[in-house]
Amino acid sequence: MQYIDYKNVLGKYELKEPEGIDVSKEITKPVLVVSHELSRTGAPIVLFDLVQILREKEYDVFVVSYEDGELKENYLKIGMTVTICEKRIDNEWLTQLSRLFDMWIINTLVMAPLVNYMRNKRVNIVWWLHESEQFFVAEQRLCKKICPTQYLQIVAAGPYVHRMVQKYFGIDVPILNFGVRDVRSTAKKAHDKVRFVHVGTMAGNKGQDILADAIDKLPQEYMDKAEFIFIGKLRDASEEILKKLTSIQIKCSNVKIYDAMEQNELFKMYDCIDGVIVSSIIEPTSAVAVEGLMKEKICICSDICGVVNYLKDKENALIFPCGDSAALAEKIKYVIDNRCCLENIMKNGRMVYEKIYSMEALERGWNNIVQKFNSEYIEKYTIDVVIYNYNSTEYILQTLDSIDQGFYSNMNIIVVDDASENNCLSVLENRYADRNNVMYIQNDEHMGMYETFRTAYSVGNGQFYAFITAGTTIDANHFNVLINTLDYDDKLAAAFSSAYVYDRISNWRIIPYDDAEKYKTVERYYIMDLLEKYFSIEAGLFRKSKSIEFPNIGGVYGKFAFREFMIDICGRYDVGFNECSIINTIRGLISNQECVISDKEEQLYDVLVMTQHDELLDKNNMEYEYFMQKKLEYMGN
Repeated sequence: MQYIDYKNVLGKYELKEPEGIDVSKEITKPVLVVSHELSRTGAPIVLFDLVQILREKEYDVFVVSYEDGELKENYLKIGMTVTICEKRIDNEWLTQLSRLFDMWIINTLVMAPLVNYMRNKRVNIVWWLHESEQFFVAEQRLCKKICPTQYLQIVAAGPYVHRMVQKYFGIDVPILNFGVRDVRSTAKKAHDKVRFVHVGTMAGNKGQDILADAIDKLPQEYMDKAEFIFIGKLRDASEEILKKLTSIQIKCSNVKIYDAMEQNELFKMYDCIDGVIVSSIIEPTSAVAVEGLMKEKICICSDICGVVNYLKDKENALIFPCGDSAALAEKIKYVIDNRCCLENIMKNGRMVYEKIYSMEALERGWNNIVQKFNSEYIEKYTIDVVIYNYNSTEYILQTLDSIDQGFYSNMNIIVVDDASENNCLSVLENRYADRNNVMYIQNDEHMGMYETFRTAYSVGNGQFYAFITAGTTIDANHFNVLINTLDYDDKLAAAFSSAYVYDRISNWRIIPYDDAEKYKTVERYYIMDLLEKYFSIEAGLFRKSKSIEFPNIGGVYGKFAFREFMIDICGRYDVGFNECSIINTIRGLISNQECVISDKEEQLYDVLVMTQHDELLDKNNMEYEYFMQKKLEYMGN
């Protein structure tokens, strides 16, 4: 049992302490919940519901939010500790929090910078994503740097978000549907007209204008039989939406407009209506639709709504094509015409709520997530990592340390010493004598980096292999990210990340993958330009099953041999790109992208072949002639 003075730690920012609650207390299962805001909108509300479940399961939950909001009062009412901080939390404070909390729940895609920082802290993190596609597009550069590990689980709040993660992350993740607390009412108030309600932010993506157009398309006899209620925060309403709603209200006296309501008031409103309309053009989840299902109301949803993955038209809901106001009008007419015959549809909708979106279902989903943390993390693939060393023994430990500190552990490490003048074996024996996954090979004579890699890549028995040089450091998530890229598409022979490279010509420069995709569909000779600009062999992970072979070129240094190898791969196979884990192909140390170079740096290594320029190399070299011949072949001359 721990005893921690949370007030001392959290008090760095605005700490709201609930009356009668001592935040300096003994705790058993501490959980830190981090939200981007505390507004009464979708993602913060469903997070609040999850927090209530955790408290019922005797978790000690503390909440941190980047922005204040009305939802804070809900937390305070149930005795929660809430801390409001600025959008940039300093790293020192985050480090303190990482020591205090066994588990973090981080809400929404916009929190990607925080997840990116915390993923190396070895705390259990659940990153719960809710957003629509536009947010994935905006955040994809940073998000591609993050993939699931034994400490990080990325979960999608529904099938729609799951598809977005697959599309923009290139990975498969579990679904954790949100839950809505059951406040089902048996009392039904009789009324003459068929009442429909639309609830949502007064913005274009919620589709109030589409519903207004549908109402406008109704024959007068249907307008007279129906009542339409719009609910949303009026002060935040767009001018276009207000103008549209005002216009239809003038034409149809049965249109009513209300300001946003507290959830308990909204649920009372549900008791007085017949149907819930979700006409959104962007709607990853829709708590409103789920609330309608929970209240056993007829739900009319656009087919873009994430909930429709569990719905079927005229079986448990009514579905219409997104943006089609005429189709929506027909669904409204169907409800009016069949008002007394919709009981089965509504009951079936209620069953969807109980199975998928109830608090019990959310609890089951959460338990599955926790069990994955508690179970042994199984990595289904083995990676053979070949480390090349030539007179760089003093730096080889930093390379091995960066590998050990990474999140992927199922690997064979093959250290090949290329007839160095210093004793590499003694260094390894002192540190890794008891490791059965570290192999040492000594070349009888100096062969060069390329020939060494060419002969060593078949030594291991892993499904994937990587090649790096002593002194190179890798990001903790490097192998996780690239292996996920290859696992997601078995047609890929190799995957690459960005690389920071130090060379004698331009000193520091970054080799990104950013524009590499455009080269995949052009003529083959563009591969030369691609390799020159982007690819480092050390930033790659290669699939053995593709029977990739190093060309037998010869020569000690093999300056062009690596490019020939890469040309062969790119010319014959599909290649993946993923920025998420940057391999630092430097001859020194990197910390938070701040580079420190030793005085002896320039003496340690030859420049990576991709940083060379044709005009700077010896044209009398045998390798140059071989390479130019191959270049002409690929250009078709």
